[in-house]
Amino acid sequence: CTVPICINVVIVSPDINADCAVNLSDLSFFGQSYNKGLGDLDYNPCCDYNDDDLCNLSDFSFLGEHYQHACF
Repeated sequence: CTVPICINVVIVSPDINADCAVNLSDLSFFGQSYNKGLGDLDYNPCCDYNDDDLCNLSDFSFLGEHYQHACF
């Protein structure tokens, strides 16, 4: 290939408060957005890990898979 290809990369992280750890404080942020969807007052798109405009059990499962993980 001689033509460069550029793609947009979106990194999805359950570390909502960006403190390099997925912990109880992230769960607290997530809880405020749980069961909310796009257009709802407390909906936070950072908690919608699968990008379906809903913060629901599938997103909670993703957070749970990474709970207690650290990035340093």
